[in-house]
Amino acid sequence: MATDPSYRLIAALTALLCGYCVAAVARTSDLRSLGIDAEPAVHLPRSVVQRIALGDELTWPRARPHEPWDRLIFSAKKSVYKAWHPLTSTWLDFEDVAERLGYGSDPGGWP
Repeated sequence: MATDPSYRLIAALTALLCGYCVAAVARTSDLRSLGIDAEPAVHLPRSVVQRIALGDELTWPRARPHEPWDRLIFSAKKSVYKAWHPLTSTWLDFEDVAERLGYGSDPGGWP
């Protein structure tokens, strides 16, 4: 830990009922805010997917149906909200965030 009084840290935490916990820490000189989320690796009900996913995001679960991409979309948007809210003190809904996720080494690509 630095002794410089301007040295500040930010942290984010998340946990699941099964006991899985995650913590992340960063210097405020590197990041203004930090958001993380953890979710069980299971598909969401279709009614929830229709509410949280936008346009192209709706096709992701079809591209790899055995993987819970719908849950990943939900978790990514929750992470954005967790980083956004401390900076703005404003509400951000699922339709306010459009995600673009990549797979493997090709950002935005599918194997």
